[in-house]
This record gives sequence, C-alpha cells and structure tokens, in this order.
Amino acid sequence: MAPQELLADFVEEHEPCRTMNRHPRTIVRWTGEPDGLPFMKLGYQRLYHVPSVRDWLMARVRRPNARRRREHHAEHRVA
Repeated sequence: MAPQELLADFVEEHEPCRTMNRHPRTIVRWTGEPDGLPFMKLGYQRLYHVPSVRDWLMARVRRPNARRRREHHAEHRVA
C-alpha cells in the first residue's frame, strides 16, 4: 500500500480551518476539549481524519425544541 493511500482520508490542519472558516487556534482549542475534535499527530504535524471530523460535527447538531418554542410564543401572546 502506498503512503498516499494510507493517508487518503486525512487532511492537514489548514484544511479544517479553511473549510469551516475558523482560525487555527479555534481548531486547536476544539481538540483540547473533553470530547474534542479528533486528530492524529504524525511527527509535529496534526492530521484530521475527515470521516471522524464529520462525525464529530454531526454529534453537535442541535435540533429546535418545539415545546420551548410553543411556550415562548404563548408567553408573548398573553402579554
């Protein structure tokens, strides 16, 4: 297996920064969180496994709370 094939699903640190439009320090901060952005160090280089980053992002998707929305609208109608 060629080294390019072995690392085909990995990108360097600048790629998540560019793709998510975030500063490199933000990406590094996210990796330090308890359930942080997954990465791998290869020497001094941080590599990000694209499917793992995608899973990490999807785990943070928030869905609207319909009950809270109804309560909020009801309060404003009464006032």
